[in-house]
Amino acid sequence: MYKLKLAIRVDANSKIGGGHLMRCINLACAAEERGHQPYFILSESLKSTTTLLSKLGHPYSCIKNNKRQTTTLKEVKSTSYESWLNLPWEVDAKETQKIIKRLKPDWLIYDNYGLDSRWVTMAISHSLKIKILAIDDLDNRYLGADIILDQTNYSSEKRRHKAVSILKGPKFALLNPDFSKLRLQSLEKRLHLKNENYVNKEKTILVMPGMFDQLGLVPLALEALKEMPEIKIIVVMSAQSESSFHAKMQQKVNPKIKLELDASNVAKLMLESDLCLGAAGMSTWERCCLGLPSITISLAENQKDVLKTLKDFNLAVTLSAEDLQKPYVLIKAIKTLLASPLKMLEISHNSSKLCDGMGSKRVVNCLEASLRDVKISDSKTLFNWRNQGFIRNSSINQKRISANDHYDWMCKTQVSLEGIWKIYSEGRKELGHCNAVFRENNNVLWSFYIGEKKSDKGVGGRMLGNFLNYLFFSRNIEKVTAHILEKNSVSIYLHKRFGFKNTGKNHNLLVFELSKCHFQENFNLKITL
Repeated sequence: MYKLKLAIRVDANSKIGGGHLMRCINLACAAEERGHQPYFILSESLKSTTTLLSKLGHPYSCIKNNKRQTTTLKEVKSTSYESWLNLPWEVDAKETQKIIKRLKPDWLIYDNYGLDSRWVTMAISHSLKIKILAIDDLDNRYLGADIILDQTNYSSEKRRHKAVSILKGPKFALLNPDFSKLRLQSLEKRLHLKNENYVNKEKTILVMPGMFDQLGLVPLALEALKEMPEIKIIVVMSAQSESSFHAKMQQKVNPKIKLELDASNVAKLMLESDLCLGAAGMSTWERCCLGLPSITISLAENQKDVLKTLKDFNLAVTLSAEDLQKPYVLIKAIKTLLASPLKMLEISHNSSKLCDGMGSKRVVNCLEASLRDVKISDSKTLFNWRNQGFIRNSSINQKRISANDHYDWMCKTQVSLEGIWKIYSEGRKELGHCNAVFRENNNVLWSFYIGEKKSDKGVGGRMLGNFLNYLFFSRNIEKVTAHILEKNSVSIYLHKRFGFKNTGKNHNLLVFELSKCHFQENFNLKITL
């Protein structure tokens, strides 16, 4: 397996929070476990960030802040998130480009609401072969990405700003592997909520305000919990948080408060807890993975959609930032939930179905996605794939393929002048086949199928996205044509999603066509910007 180089552009501070950094670290660890090489690019050398990366053994560089260059830039129309950047995006992109030229990565991964497709275009202008993964849940701008990871999106609505491939939902949440390891043990523990003596048991509340506690959840929570002296309290945050001093003072007068600064054992702390009081950030999906009942609070504008999802699907008790300013509202929510073990069990059960903690591995699988040439040694695999009932039912030729016909076809795959034949894989597992037969004027007629029955939902779209990128930008194909059965609604939907237009009929088959130019325009790709 080819070892990938991953350049990861991310920041963490009191304004941004720590969730973006932590999910990128989790992705980097999962990639490193497979033998890949992650490298972090930061815009500031915040001690807590660089110490953490060094402790984990992840190499990093900090973008140079050239003040003279900054002052000569033209003013650009700012958005609220552009203030997250230490430098104007143009300077950030140019400095990032210098690091990328040295690294020569296969992927540029970025997780910052202040960056967009303009930044991508400038950062990789020297090499369009670099693929882009953008981690984003705002959907408020074009990202210039080959893949968008929108892990907080649980709705069925389409994103307004398209991408060739989108990894959507908490199944792709980038969690530390500790959570998947402790998941079963934690879910079994929650079953004790059924026991009659649970109400009388000493409870432990975990307070998780986010790494920097921007809105001061910890002081408010500790003040409210003074009404419940019998409760054990665990507070988890960064040592850089302004609230850490307050927590230390409270710990001195209340022996039931346990303060965990820069904790590396968060999953274990969740396992020990009965209830969590936390922000609607990255830790939301950690709590869901372990089925930890929670009272979740929206502490930032971008967390409001997450809060709505949790409320609509009964995944947590939810409070707004305004509710947090009313101690009686907070204490009532805590007391009511602790006195309702069946409600807690329901929340635990519902939330645990949302996220299994394997998201980091799934994303690495997608980063490893590849197309390789069909070889004669693939004959048995392709023969078995193609003759499966569910493949034949959606094919133009629905008869079983004979061994002789299959042999003749396999011989064609070895002649490059005939067409292009590829096998698609993710995570080192071969999943499907796609091909393109040459026609006149640098056009092709393509076909495809996913041969593995147990493939994840969405793998077909990812395969086609990879193949279209290959055809248009590696083989310089100008137009792709498809012939589709009218009853094949899944294939019709997929083609429309990529921008194909129905141009008529060929006998009883629908004809769909997509030009290279329209493909680029449809996805606002970095190549055209």
